[in-house]
Amino acid sequence: MPAGGSSEARAALGLSPAGVAAFLALHVVVWTVVATLANWSGTLHHDMTEAYDWGREFQLGYAKHPPVFAWVAGAWFAVFPRTDWAYYLLSALNAAGGLAGVWLTAGRLLTRPQQTAALLLTVLTPFFNTLAVTFNANAILLLVWPWTVYAFVRSIQSLRPADGALFGVAAAVAMGSKYSSILLLVSCLGAAALHPRAKAYFTSPAPYVAIAVAALLLAPHLAWAFGHRLTTVTYVFEKQHFSTISALRIAGASLIGSLAFIGLAAAAFGAIAGRNSANMVRRAMAAAGSPRLRWLTVLALAPSLLTVLAGLAVNIKVSTNFLIPAFFFIPIAAIAHSGVVVGAAQLVLLRRFVAGWFIAALVGAPVFAIVVFQRQSDLTTEPRAEIAAWATQAWQDAYHQPLKIAAGTAGYGLGLPFYSPDAPSLFDMFGPAATPWVTPERIASDGMLIVCQVADQACAAKAGELATPAGQHRAVRLAHTVLGWRSPEVGFDVFMRPPVTVGRKQP
Repeated sequence: MPAGGSSEARAALGLSPAGVAAFLALHVVVWTVVATLANWSGTLHHDMTEAYDWGREFQLGYAKHPPVFAWVAGAWFAVFPRTDWAYYLLSALNAAGGLAGVWLTAGRLLTRPQQTAALLLTVLTPFFNTLAVTFNANAILLLVWPWTVYAFVRSIQSLRPADGALFGVAAAVAMGSKYSSILLLVSCLGAAALHPRAKAYFTSPAPYVAIAVAALLLAPHLAWAFGHRLTTVTYVFEKQHFSTISALRIAGASLIGSLAFIGLAAAAFGAIAGRNSANMVRRAMAAAGSPRLRWLTVLALAPSLLTVLAGLAVNIKVSTNFLIPAFFFIPIAAIAHSGVVVGAAQLVLLRRFVAGWFIAALVGAPVFAIVVFQRQSDLTTEPRAEIAAWATQAWQDAYHQPLKIAAGTAGYGLGLPFYSPDAPSLFDMFGPAATPWVTPERIASDGMLIVCQVADQACAAKAGELATPAGQHRAVRLAHTVLGWRSPEVGFDVFMRPPVTVGRKQP
């Protein structure tokens, strides 16, 4: 139940549901514009084009990850145009949806003014804006994890089977987004064991209904995973190419870097605490281990710590991207532990922090785009859209029919389906099992286009293996141009295996 304060006081301060909806709509607009301006000099991150490539070919699982984030991308572009700004709109909506989950969770634990403060403090962390731009299997957790915790908190407060079922649905979506969500669910289990109502919870039907519902919903994907030799699990272990010392150093740097991202929110929290900030910190530290609040401490800290420990246990690189969904509960816990008083003056101050953050991002975004292009970052200087358009035109000129299957060098191959006017299916030449929608029969019937960067000898060799005598080859050099500045030219070899209808006409 919300702590302290009359209903009149709660209504007088803080954002109402309608106010939150309006604020989150503004958040979506601002960060869609910021992302578009900051990246207008380049093309989409390869994780985003890969999500599109997979999502348009509906599967119960994919070679690297469970399917939810790819389904979201596929459903999105079934409605919206294949443009960069539309993808950044999806990224912004994904983050805003997570913020809605943060607000609702805070509402079950804090007063209305504190609830609003928790939302605004979360907005001041880059996890839900600048780091949310790249929509992938990590970013989807920004949406899913807050709602999973909301469902968990609701179930442990009410003990109702219906709320347990809601928790089960959320848990299934989380696991179907990325397996690392098991770490969040373990955190929820630890929090439940430490909750003042632990005995009542574990003797109620709620947690067992949650388990049953989650298992039922995950069954189709699990059947797929075991039928495909657990490729989604083995993919993780294929990344074990770091020494223990290197993995520890990277994990430590990522954790410290992620904590640094909370700096603006921490400064804002200190500002609203004012002269009592030192007392607030001491009070929060004392409350963190108290029987009444230690379950909140687990929800705040365990996801990030377990992520680092799990990465070290399997000896993989724990990057900052792995940690972006792990800190959403910290503002809620900080407010609950410190008992900071949030009044009209404090909320005005937080709104000024947020307004300053939004304005700074809008002003800095185009400058960032120009600086990154001039520094020749791969994503801004690689002519991915250019080669997709050029190669598609070459295919149409040669065969007078749409391009249906494409492959190629790394990011160029992944970008072809998104940037080509024909939106062909992606084919993984080096791991055909990863793209089961492209069968040998489809290749024989529809033909295939392969774009190889000149330096990629492995790609050219594989293209030679897949070629037919009637195939064609083109060579081209392309550059990416922004405001009259040109990136260094990139050379490509384009290999075309003709469709069978064309091949039959060949002498």
